[in-house]
Amino acid sequence: MGLVSPPQKSFRNSRPLRPKTFVLYLETELDLLRVTFGLPDSESVPKEVCFSPIDRGTCHGVEKRFAYNPETRRCQMFHYSGCGGNRNNFPDRKKCFKKCIGRKAFVIINTNNNNTRVSMGLRSET
Repeated sequence: MGLVSPPQKSFRNSRPLRPKTFVLYLETELDLLRVTFGLPDSESVPKEVCFSPIDRGTCHGVEKRFAYNPETRRCQMFHYSGCGGNRNNFPDRKKCFKKCIGRKAFVIINTNNNNTRVSMGLRSET
């Protein structure tokens, strides 16, 4: 009934108890490249821009804008007053998506019958 095998002195002849698949989602394709090749962080969109709170500003106007909401991991519409606020403020959902979400990278590690396959790719969030 247990899923844990006894301790091994060597892993040479060991087998997984059952096939396993692990999926690791990364924030951007650059994260995947950093993991794979050790590339430095991108300077194009500082993380603090997208993780700044939604701020409608200090004036009295009503403009339809979009901001990234880290709690929901989505770009959401809000009404911008026309002045003040912060840089987490995009004219449309597409620009917000491109700057703060973009394409997410994934790594799939599948272990089956002493073979390990690693797959990497990109998916778009809609």
